[in-house]
Order: sequence, then C-alpha cells, then structure tokens
Amino acid sequence: MSVSTIKIVMTGPTGVGKTSLLAAMYPHLEKPSFQFGDYELFPESDKESPNTSPTRTKLDEALNKIKQFSANPTNTHSGTPEPDEFDYLLLYESDDGQKTPELLFQIWDIPGGFCTDTEKDKDGNSVGTVKAQKFLNGADVSFWCIDCIALMEPKSHNGQWLGEKNDNFNKPDIMVKCLAESNINEGHTVIIVLMRAESYSRNGKYEELYQQLKSRIAQYVLELRKNRKIDKVYYCAVETTGCVIYNGTERERYIVRTGETYNPKYCEMPVLCAIQRSLEKTVNQIQWKIYHLAWRCPFIRFLLPCYWRLNGIGKRLEKRLRKVKAEIGEKLEHNLFEW
Repeated sequence: MSVSTIKIVMTGPTGVGKTSLLAAMYPHLEKPSFQFGDYELFPESDKESPNTSPTRTKLDEALNKIKQFSANPTNTHSGTPEPDEFDYLLLYESDDGQKTPELLFQIWDIPGGFCTDTEKDKDGNSVGTVKAQKFLNGADVSFWCIDCIALMEPKSHNGQWLGEKNDNFNKPDIMVKCLAESNINEGHTVIIVLMRAESYSRNGKYEELYQQLKSRIAQYVLELRKNRKIDKVYYCAVETTGCVIYNGTERERYIVRTGETYNPKYCEMPVLCAIQRSLEKTVNQIQWKIYHLAWRCPFIRFLLPCYWRLNGIGKRLEKRLRKVKAEIGEKLEHNLFEW
C-alpha cells in the first residue's frame, strides 16, 4: 500500500508540552469527535492492526500521565529523551463500507534539547541545531510550540518589559534558526502553537495573548520568511491540561478548577490545520498529475478513453477533498489565524 506521506515536526523547548499536546488532541481526532464527510483518522500507519498500534499505545500512556497531572499538578517534568514518531492515517469510507487510506500523517516529537543544545561540533555548527534539522529536512508542516506563561508573564522592573522568561525559556532565536535553515519541503506550513493557554482562554484574555505574541514574535516570523520554501504561517492558542489554571509569574504554581474534569479545548487545531493544508495541496496536484501523465504520452490518441476515465476519477476525488477541506475550515475559522 502506497499513500502520500505528510511529515509534521514538533519543535519547542524541553518542558513546553509537545507530548502533552499530542496526548490532549488524541481523543479529539477519533470518531465521533473527528467527523468530516466520509473521512476518519486512524492512529497508525497500518489500519489492519488496531490492537497492536504503537501510536495508540504511546498516546494512551501519555494521556494517562497528563490526566494524573491534572488531578495532582506538580512542577516535575522529565522531557522527551529521544525523538518519537506518531502516525495517523486519513481514511475514506466508501458507500459499500470499504475504508481506503488517502494520506499518512507522520508526526515527529523531537526533544527540546535537540534545538537548544549549544555545544559545537568540529565544524563549528551547533550540535542541537544539526540534530533538529535532520528531522526538519523534508518536513511539510512544523509546529513551533511556545509557552504562554513564559511569553505573557516575564520578570519586569517598574512595569518595563525585560523579557527574560520569554527569551530564556522559549528561546525563539534558536527555534527560528532551526526552522529557517532546514531543507524543508516546498510550500511548507509553520503553525505557531501557544501552549497551556488555559489561564487566558478561560478568562477571556485571548486578545491580550495574541497582541503579546505579535509584539514579541514578529521579528522572528520575519526571519522565518527568509526561507522561501515557507508558504504560510498560522498561530493558535491551545489547552493541554484542561482543568488546570497556571497562576502567577512562577511556572510551578497551579490551580485545579474545582469540580472540573480533564477537558482541554482547541488542542486539535494544529493537526486540523495541517490536514486542511495537505488536502489543499493534494487537490492542486490531482489534475496536474493526470494531465501530465496523459499529454506527455506519445500514444495519447490510443489512451484518450483511459485519460477521460482518470480525469473523471480525479475530479470526483477533488470534489470530495474540497468538501472536507471546507468543513475543517469552518471549525478552524474562529480558533486559528494566518499571520
């Protein structure tokens, strides 16, 4: 079975919550939560082995950990020691019940230390940057994860912004260097994910959050744009712990909302955006491939019936994908924004 693979790479400092985000979005990406036309997401590259899925097993473990944290918050975090791969198949269910894989989303969760390791190799290159770029090379989408608390509540003196927490924890200069200098795929999409936004989403402070993002990160987005392969930059705020509010300027202060169970919101937005962008690119490629195949053939007059058959199949697929793309777009409309 051969399906197109969409490579997604998650970047961000250690402790920002990349694995927690994957765990939080997991229930939102399965039926009935993920319900777009006749499509569903299946958490594995092989749809025939649901009971032995490494992706499902890893996500179940991560989800249990974050639920335990939400019940009893602590400031301990070990971080992801090694790169980890999570696969999702986008399946289409036909009228006769047959499920056909159409896209494979390969999500790489790379350790924050890969990006932030400042040790130099023999050629003078940052060891961390080189490690991160090995995974970013060939990527179609990247999630740049930024900690909301560090972004919004830096140390200050007489009301003057100093930005220590933002720069020291989120390290935007290093993250951008990794992205901007990588050999990513043409038409690459960067999604800036504002992590742990519970304190802002549940207190109506979204505008304040986005204003601070644009104020502090605008210069780094300009750096990103220097890589001509980057086509679009989006941003969104997500919840990962759901019932835990982060209080005060110290990141280890947590408040569990009384009587509220674990229920993170908007955490699936980055993946939905990646799916929508991938469908858009797929739709654009369908007709081009069919025309290229047909009209480059020297025996075209004998293949016209085959060409029209291919063209009909292509148009049906294109129509189907456009419909799903539009449905996902409606869900993203008020929760994800283009830079």
